[in-house]
Amino acid sequence: MTQIKKIKKNPLLMTIPLSAYFGTYASFTGIGGIILVSQTPILAPLLLFIIPTSGLLGYIAIKPPNIFKGYKALKKWKYQIKKNDY
Repeated sequence: MTQIKKIKKNPLLMTIPLSAYFGTYASFTGIGGIILVSQTPILAPLLLFIIPTSGLLGYIAIKPPNIFKGYKALKKWKYQIKKNDY
């Protein structure tokens, strides 16, 4: 716990739409790039740059960016572990 410098919150109302958007865009870019490379052999060297872009978009979909600022951890925080007695 002493190594935490910043706590960032990433709300679900923003994370789910961003992941869905980047995920679908990544799949369309990857599949569309493969289809375009197979259909147009003359432009294939230029179109091969599309496929790595889909990998980058897929990474963004898995780990969406956090736009909100983080909260700095103060040195005066105290932590307790409480035991529930049933």
